[in-house]
Amino acid sequence: MTAFRVCLGLFLATAATPAAAQGDLFSLFGTGAEAKAHAGAGQLHSREAPAIYYNPANLTVEEGPAAKKPKKGAKKKKPKRSIAAPYFELDVLSLSYTFQYPKSEDYDFEAVEVAKTTPVPFFGATVRPIPHLGVGVSFLPLPGDSAAQKIEKLPSRDLGADPILVDATTSGEGLGYRFALGAAYELLGMVSAGASIQMTKGKTITEASSHDDGASLLKDTRENKTMQFLIGTRVDLLNDRLSAAFTLRLPQKATTTGESEIAALPGEVIDKSIEKDGPMGLGFGATMKVWKELAPYVEVFYENWASLADQEEDSGLGKAKVDYLSTLDIKLGADYGWRGMRFNASFGLYPSQLGDGFMKIETEDEEKVGYNFKTLDAMPHKIFAAGWRKGFLEGERLMVQTGVSYLTGSRSVGEKSRGYGEYEMSIFQLIAGGYFRL
Repeated sequence: MTAFRVCLGLFLATAATPAAAQGDLFSLFGTGAEAKAHAGAGQLHSREAPAIYYNPANLTVEEGPAAKKPKKGAKKKKPKRSIAAPYFELDVLSLSYTFQYPKSEDYDFEAVEVAKTTPVPFFGATVRPIPHLGVGVSFLPLPGDSAAQKIEKLPSRDLGADPILVDATTSGEGLGYRFALGAAYELLGMVSAGASIQMTKGKTITEASSHDDGASLLKDTRENKTMQFLIGTRVDLLNDRLSAAFTLRLPQKATTTGESEIAALPGEVIDKSIEKDGPMGLGFGATMKVWKELAPYVEVFYENWASLADQEEDSGLGKAKVDYLSTLDIKLGADYGWRGMRFNASFGLYPSQLGDGFMKIETEDEEKVGYNFKTLDAMPHKIFAAGWRKGFLEGERLMVQTGVSYLTGSRSVGEKSRGYGEYEMSIFQLIAGGYFRL
């Protein structure tokens, strides 16, 4: 086992720790108070600027949180069309992420825990310059200090070698962001179609050292950029008692540039320039009022990760294919309207897009990159959520959404993987957002 191999293995384990990988948290929770209070079911339950991320067709949708009971024989009235609607959201997220290296006669390492509580602001606006057309823009700031994190005594190993305890720090540099723009058009008063583009940018610096003697192992600097397109439709029938949504997410384009300085290679700087494609995704959702204002819903979203299995990443011992698995997310729940308010309870089930992977040991088997400490958003997890929203002022121009969301996940990775160990995660989020229609 060479020092060079050890350092590269450590780089893979620490270069994108969960709190530093801001995109990971976004992948887990997305944005938009209404969607998050519905366990991520934003294809149906997103309005105004947050709709850009889930289903841009919803940019044309304007409705109150729950219809007040109309007079007998009268039809439900939709609110008067607005020309603009600024949106603001401020959530508080508390993360706990734990890794336990399996105990044995030889090793009894303490659990490694990452804990972080952070506010998550979000800004956006929708404008409707002409009837039936909605245009939305959003901005999610990712300040550098939100990526700051320190990890101590993280066991990192290559198969057949003794684990090494690593200390790592990750910090952001400058202001990262997630920006999105979308538009939608309504046809015949019941069908909407829209499209959006989403872009992210962020820069992180990771430094790793030996816990035992403090010797520097590596310094890694990377700048990440992504771009993705989303197409969506929405159909509202039976006087809005039945709604269905369809979305198509085109493959994400991701670019990473940067450089690494590895202690085992003094004086050398390894430049990185990596381009990766994401999977294509297809989603569907439906909801129907089955009794008074009770509306159960279901959403599913399929991502064809397996089609990317031929992509390669640096496994620490050279290039290796990624152990990708296709996924099917499922969200279930119900909304109930009462006295102008709407309440909801929701559940979401999210499988992992990464297998364990395995390490090549003196065989002709092909090594595969799989789950490890850095892949926070690849942990299989469940989300339990509940929310309340209500309109205020004449015509319900001011809409307020609050809610809570709890995510829990765990994973056991086999001993033939570089990520060998037990993982647990929980995220609790207080949700508050709203918009004002002008």
